This record gives sequence, C-alpha cells and structure tokens, in this order.
Amino acid sequence: MTHAQCNFKQPHHGFTLIEVLISIMVLALVLPVALAGISASLRGVSQVRNQDVALRVAQSRLALMVAESSWSGSGKSGNCDAVTDGEDAVDFRWEVVITPWRDPYLSTLRMSVLWGNPLDPQRVTLETIVTPMTESTL
Repeated sequence: MTHAQCNFKQPHHGFTLIEVLISIMVLALVLPVALAGISASLRGVSQVRNQDVALRVAQSRLALMVAESSWSGSGKSGNCDAVTDGEDAVDFRWEVVITPWRDPYLSTLRMSVLWGNPLDPQRVTLETIVTPMTESTL
C-alpha cells in the first residue's frame, strides 16, 4: 500500500499555534481582572477585621468605664494594650469625650477607637448616656 492509497487521517495530537496564542491572550485579559478582585476582597476582609476589633475594644472599654464610674473628667485617651484589649488591638488607640446631654442631670459618654493613618484615622464610635458623678453619688 502506497502513501497515496492510504486515505485515512492521522489523529490530531496537541494544539495549533493559533489556539495557544488565543488562550494566552485570553489569560492575559482575564488574569489581571481576577487578581484585582482577589486583592479587593483581601482589603475588604482586613477592613472588616479592623472594624470588628475596634468595636470589641470600644464595647469593653465603655462597659468597664461605666461599671467602674471611671469616666469622670473632660476626656481620656490612650493606646490599646495586649493585656486589656487583646493582642490584635495593639496598633489601635482609644479616646473618650464627655459632653452634656439635653437633660442637665445626664451626660453623653462617647468612646472612639481609632486605627490606621494618624492624620486621617479610621474609627468606630459608641455612645451612651450616663449620670454625672457628684459627691452625693460617691
């Protein structure tokens, strides 16, 4: 049997050059978009984690100040520490502002927990109403 008499096709193995080039172009278009989406997701997760830590610190510090009545004065601030606030809150700071409320017998206690850039920090703020400390309440 000669080569001319063989009329069957050889099986096709592998990809043609054009198929490979098209798949590389598709990857070049899709991969940056996918990586940008993953990066945005990771930033979002980090932001939610920081907000969660700040909220936990604000709640616990606010509850402690109210329970101990240690909020008297015009305001306080400080850095979070690993023992009181947890190891994940070390880079956070807190501040308390006390302002009069509509009722002269009550005050607003505002606890803010800040993190990030000191010039433009992100923050979580909680407020509660307290009875001002007087000599008769001591």
